[in-house]
Amino acid sequence: MPTGAQTLLEIAKTMPKSQATGIIMTYATTYQPLMALPLISEPNGTHKWNVEIELPYTSGGTRLVDGSWTNTRSNISTYSQDFKIYGGQIKIDNALSTLSPGKIPQEIESQTKAKARIFTKDMFIGTEGASLRGIKDYLDNDPIFVNQTIDIGTTSAGGVLLTDHMDNLISKINRVPGRTYIYCTQYAELRLRKLQRGSAVTSDVPYNLVYNQAEWGTFSGSYDGIPIVTLKDGKGDDLLPTDDGNGSCSTIYLVTYGPELFTGFQVAAPKIRPLTQADVYEYTSFEHYVGTAVKAIRSIARLRYVSNTI
Repeated sequence: MPTGAQTLLEIAKTMPKSQATGIIMTYATTYQPLMALPLISEPNGTHKWNVEIELPYTSGGTRLVDGSWTNTRSNISTYSQDFKIYGGQIKIDNALSTLSPGKIPQEIESQTKAKARIFTKDMFIGTEGASLRGIKDYLDNDPIFVNQTIDIGTTSAGGVLLTDHMDNLISKINRVPGRTYIYCTQYAELRLRKLQRGSAVTSDVPYNLVYNQAEWGTFSGSYDGIPIVTLKDGKGDDLLPTDDGNGSCSTIYLVTYGPELFTGFQVAAPKIRPLTQADVYEYTSFEHYVGTAVKAIRSIARLRYVSNTI
């Protein structure tokens, strides 16, 4: 990645060892999107960028003798996003220091993970305001991203996921090894496992694969070489909605990260500040001034109305 674009995990690795660094490291490693998202420095807090819609395809290239070059301007769309404030307070009851001091690190870790959960969800389904403008919002409401959605069902009837759908999804995006990921719910993952086994399913190619005993039940965890990330929290609950469409559908997202693709930006590295004691608690403030930007049309795509049927 270009200089200045680092993931939060890479930033945390360069910081001196301390409780504050441990909090940032926990936040950065709780969910895979936070480990993959590059962060561009944006000290002013507002990130502006252009999305290329169409090349100036008649600019030069060839001309006739005694003819002139024909030039057109690039077709671009200008975007701007302000930073959002993520994090919160980590609250520890004073009684733990006396009764169960060994529980304090676990409490700090758990509260930090809960904050990472909120950021990860908002990265996909945030609706602006105090939260991020999520990938879903771009795909739902921005005309230049309208062709990045493939509906395999309707709002009244979800479609059962097939391999053809996955192939169509991948055709919508620029693939970069190590930076492109498929994000889905546990229902979609189980369906992909079924498809990988070669089980004959309606409307899909009926084929059967023979595995040796050592391979029985294995799953590559990828589709066409692209890693599949099932977004679930510590309880095993899906972070992506499973009640889309008719109430029993999910969405599969495809994202390619990069400073000129789908990226994050931050005003500065996360700030950890111990606060004064209040009531019966000790507080630590964790704040991250951060935002996201979709810099290329073919950096995000989705399959919508995917039935939760396995």
